[in-house]
Amino acid sequence: MGVRLMGGEGIVYNPVDWRHATTAELEGQRVIARFDNGTVVDGTIIIAPGGAIGVYMGVMVPIIEKSPSGLFRQADHVSALQVLDCSKEGKFYAG
Repeated sequence: MGVRLMGGEGIVYNPVDWRHATTAELEGQRVIARFDNGTVVDGTIIIAPGGAIGVYMGVMVPIIEKSPSGLFRQADHVSALQVLDCSKEGKFYAG
């Protein structure tokens, strides 16, 4: 099931299984990350060496890191993470 980001008529974005994705699959996708301090980053994923970053108030912060096993994991300071596929959006109508 997709994630609805607006009330009324809006767009549905499908969640991405980011832990098993490749960097090519993550590049350019939408990311919503909540940090331990309550800060939320909502933007586009930028691939960096060893993982992915997001931008918050002009500062690039690590969001996804590559674990020793090769799979992705949340960066240590991230408490919640959702990656959404912006290439396959669909319309929905509430009500």
